[in-house]
Amino acid sequence: MPTLLELAGLKVPKGLDGKSMVPLYDGEQKGSRKEVVVNSDGTVVQRMFVKDEYALVHTPARPVWDHIKEYELFNLSEDPDQTNDISREEKDKTSKMRIMLRDWEAKNLNGKPDPLWLSVYRGGWMWEALCRRLKPSELTAALRKHPELRRILTTKVQVSRLPVNQKLASLERAWRNFGQRQD
Repeated sequence: MPTLLELAGLKVPKGLDGKSMVPLYDGEQKGSRKEVVVNSDGTVVQRMFVKDEYALVHTPARPVWDHIKEYELFNLSEDPDQTNDISREEKDKTSKMRIMLRDWEAKNLNGKPDPLWLSVYRGGWMWEALCRRLKPSELTAALRKHPELRRILTTKVQVSRLPVNQKLASLERAWRNFGQRQD
């Protein structure tokens, strides 16, 4: 976000996470980060931890993606498109990076619930889009196979009927409760 604000000529508010990458883009600064952590919750909720030439991808909830493992490791110098998971071959590296990711989470979350789990709890636009495309029999089969989908969809329907201030309070409660249950 700071990069986009700077490119747009806007002031970056204090307390906003991240750093502008404009000096790096302009060649005024060399990359200074030893590691990078990126969260995604568009189609699947994931956190990627990048250090040196490796990327560890953590996918905490995979209800309809049986082909995605909870932890996958990629060698970015040999596999920049991240198509070849090497976590089985590189068990020690995977284990070390999982520990580094946990350390990063402990340091940066500082005892607060992990916002990634809020994304898991509330689902995402993808869940609703998927359910709208399924035939009733397919939805029933999916709910039978993946019971957590029922909780996500029920929560979204219940929350969507509340006034805005109650929606926020409901999601914050869910976030706190879900954050306490993880691991």
